[in-house]
Amino acid sequence: PEFADFQQSMFSMYQVATGDSWASAIARDLLWLPRAGGQQEMDRSVMVFFVTYSIISSMILLNVVVAVLLDNFTRCVAEEEAASAQVRAAKYNKISDINTSCLDPVLEHLSYFEG
Repeated sequence: PEFADFQQSMFSMYQVATGDSWASAIARDLLWLPRAGGQQEMDRSVMVFFVTYSIISSMILLNVVVAVLLDNFTRCVAEEEAASAQVRAAKYNKISDINTSCLDPVLEHLSYFEG
């Protein structure tokens, strides 16, 4: 029933990729082949397929998670650097305003000095 049509097959493969109880719900029914006399035999091709698929899908999902985390980290670093640059610019402007306002009367007086 897990692979009866395309939609169920895609959902089952998504379930395998995310690790959502795929071993008990999907793989156990597919791994064992019924044999004569009521015995069951393990189908190694299905086992190889699901192990390979789960490894590849795990690597892909891990790369997606790392990419999202790295993107958020670089965005936060850029925002922090911009905020730090604004604080430094504000401090520089404040200091330069103080210096020019203190020296303005002296410079004005010196500009009229004849000596």
